[in-house]
Amino acid sequence: MTHAEILLPSGKVIGITPNKVAAVRELKGRHYPNTDWEIVSLEITDEEAGKIEEFYLKTEGDTYDWIGMILTHTTPFEVRRANRWYCSSWIANALRHAGIIECLHDKKNMSPGFLYEILKDLEKDR
Repeated sequence: MTHAEILLPSGKVIGITPNKVAAVRELKGRHYPNTDWEIVSLEITDEEAGKIEEFYLKTEGDTYDWIGMILTHTTPFEVRRANRWYCSSWIANALRHAGIIECLHDKKNMSPGFLYEILKDLEKDR
């Protein structure tokens, strides 16, 4: 896994990508062919979806954390700059804010692959 996004029940896709406008935003016109994406489907309540939207509005426009991502993956330290994210850390925090997962944002090297494994396990249990 190299990237992650959230697709809400409303059809809105939100997240942060490192290309073009590297900021937390709604990603317009996204579609997910089965050959390009691994999809984890979690049943969520309207309240949880609302909390994800709330977190999105709180962080909308925050930028991609290139420095934090590189330093966290190349040093023994976790480096995270305020108001900066990489895709999987933003999703982990959005899901934590909604009460869907435990606090994962403090996990060093929160890669999309690690988040995927956590969410696949949760998908089975939910």
